[in-house]
Amino acid sequence: MIGKKFHYVFASLLIIVGLSVFLYPWLFEMPKVLDWNYTHLQKIQKQKTKGDNFSFVVFGDNKNSVFSFPKLIKEVNKENIAFSLETGDLIDNMIDGGSEYKIYLNQIKKLKKPLLVVPGNHETEGMSSAYYYLFGKAYYAFAYKNSYFLMLDGSHETGMGPQEISWLKQKLKNVKNYKHTFVFMHIPIHDPVKDSIVKSQFDEPFASKLQNLFDKYKIDMIFTAHEHGYFTGKWGNTPYIVTGGAGAELGGDNPKHFFHHFILVKVNGNKASYKPVQVGAIETSLIAQFIHNVKEFVSMYFLAHWDLMLVIIGLLYLFIYGCFINKIKKI
Repeated sequence: MIGKKFHYVFASLLIIVGLSVFLYPWLFEMPKVLDWNYTHLQKIQKQKTKGDNFSFVVFGDNKNSVFSFPKLIKEVNKENIAFSLETGDLIDNMIDGGSEYKIYLNQIKKLKKPLLVVPGNHETEGMSSAYYYLFGKAYYAFAYKNSYFLMLDGSHETGMGPQEISWLKQKLKNVKNYKHTFVFMHIPIHDPVKDSIVKSQFDEPFASKLQNLFDKYKIDMIFTAHEHGYFTGKWGNTPYIVTGGAGAELGGDNPKHFFHHFILVKVNGNKASYKPVQVGAIETSLIAQFIHNVKEFVSMYFLAHWDLMLVIIGLLYLFIYGCFINKIKKI
């Protein structure tokens, strides 16, 4: 017969272990990764391939995903590409971003080719220092063959800081030396969804100023995320693709826009093509999406925040035992 003392000791141990891990995170250190982007950029630059033809993949908004995002990685690995680029919201940053980064890093280590990232609002809100520790600078530029890549910190709806804008204007002067120029950032310049309930764009007048700047330099394509779906069109004279379907909850049930995917970009001399590649089945009902989203969110929460779950389970155990089980035994 298990005594009363056992129940209280068992519940207390769950609470103590959970609180210890949560309050003393150095017991489980952050992964020892410094400047991921720089390291992977070096890998890209060392690739020895002839000619100007190459391919790369773009995706964004995988946060919370422990099912769809790994599927996407498997599909990306099947493509003959030079590298991948992610347009932000790598994690959800629910409570302890460090735990979620561990999961994310374990996921992207399975990519066969280099990956470069830019921050989304979920990286720069809350535990922002972890992003810089792991991935390095929030904005940077690089060239590959006949193309120029501008990786921007577009993670705040208020816009970009004066230092970044000054840097961007200087870098845009280089586009004349390349056949193609691609821009990557998280928040869209303008909301791709008309009459959207949730705003998904930069504040005016910053949005118009940035659009005019890109129009001036005739950017080939702007890739963003933030809106959880697939959209394409033009902002002014500049083409854009919103790719926010790497695993996060989708923003609607229109199968034309809302499905998990990545963008396959093929550069062939003076031409570039852009193809959305669907990952998994398209969930055409909001009920199916809701079930999928709950499964993803709960799974991520348990994996990333098992310490807090121990505390909650311990407290529930004490409550149920004290209020019900113990009283039943007395009767």
